Amino acid sequence: MNSILFLVAVYFTFASSLKTGDDHPTLPTMWSAETIEPGAPGNGKGVEAYNFVSKPTYDNPSAIWSNYTDCQRLIYVPNNYDGRRYLLGCDAVDCCYEEQDTNQVEFQIPNVHYSNPNKKVEVSYQRTNITNFGEEIMADEWSWSWTVKDILSQEWKAYTNDCDDCVNGVELLQWTTRAMGSPWFSIQFRNFKGYELNSDEGNQFREMFAIPDICKRNNLLECSDNVKDNYSTNHVIINDKTYEGGRQSECDVARYLRNAGFPSSTIGTMVCISKYESSWNCGATNKNTDGSTDYGLFEINSYYWCSGDPTSKYNECGTSCSSLMDCQKNTNCAYKVYKEQGFNAWYGYQYHKSECDSYPAPVCEEELKSANCGTCGTAYQTCCIGFAVDGYPCDCHLQEGGSGQSGSNCGDCGTGFAACCIGYAADGYPCECDVM
Repeated sequence: MNSILFLVAVYFTFASSLKTGDDHPTLPTMWSAETIEPGAPGNGKGVEAYNFVSKPTYDNPSAIWSNYTDCQRLIYVPNNYDGRRYLLGCDAVDCCYEEQDTNQVEFQIPNVHYSNPNKKVEVSYQRTNITNFGEEIMADEWSWSWTVKDILSQEWKAYTNDCDDCVNGVELLQWTTRAMGSPWFSIQFRNFKGYELNSDEGNQFREMFAIPDICKRNNLLECSDNVKDNYSTNHVIINDKTYEGGRQSECDVARYLRNAGFPSSTIGTMVCISKYESSWNCGATNKNTDGSTDYGLFEINSYYWCSGDPTSKYNECGTSCSSLMDCQKNTNCAYKVYKEQGFNAWYGYQYHKSECDSYPAPVCEEELKSANCGTCGTAYQTCCIGFAVDGYPCDCHLQEGGSGQSGSNCGDCGTGFAACCIGYAADGYPCECDVM
């Protein structure tokens, strides 16, 4: 009997050794498990329920429940702009919220997605011993990494075992990652249970991720710093944004863009991009999974565009990363990014291309004012407002000290202004402004 068991063990060991990185499993996108997570409340022990949606919508949000000894946390992501983290019962607070930018962490092998579908992510495999909930067990180790311009930015290891009774035939035992050579960060899983998509059980499981009624109050408060420090510092907040500066209006952003040199035809699209990158907030920062940081109004990346950050290398904008918290300096750098890479340099544009391509440039009060441009100037401004409402903002502006001229590219409104000025000049009242 012992010899038979020995032969069986040898067989399974041999069978496992035949696996390669190409044989990695696909983890379920819906699961629940007991967890041990360093830094989490309750000595890191809790229970999590996970529902990952790569392109979330309000009808199908991406979400995760984390249940700890004395509080619960719901990360709710209906899209990349409206995501929130709700903390319930933490420090005796019924419910408070924090902003959640972009999607939650993707637990998948691998979780790196290249824009080029033909570019393959290399996954390595080995059989190894791990400690899971205090017990030493054998597991399949799947490892891969993310490299930017030949620099190793982030590494992952996922530990799994085959499971005949599990969804996709696999159970997740441990998830480990590190960025830029930092210490490894590991989460342990026990009693891992996956759920089939579109099954009765799966549909019932998905219903549990609804926002609780207590968190739907109109006067719901943002979580205090104390609550944030105690309950929001673990793995699910990898792509968090902090807001240190005041939010800007659309007109403020448009003014920065014009001052930076952006063509008038790009203003609406860039205002839309800033909306999804930073919520028009000059003090926004975003810590990326590769260890780099995005700064300010247009989320300028530390690795490529500025200096002074631990991850800085190329400093293409010739400025410090801290200076990018200044609205205008950030926009000036964004202009360089735009000239080199176009709108696609920003994920906010890639994910919202249709909206941003048709986003109208804001019609702002300060642009409708001129010192002494008379009846013709007022008529020109009114004409521009009408065209802007239809999505065709004027590319030309009134300038003092002129004689009623209009630039060749100033459209119907400019032509009308020039004609108006000719009429008034014939009556002895020449215009004192130009449209240029």
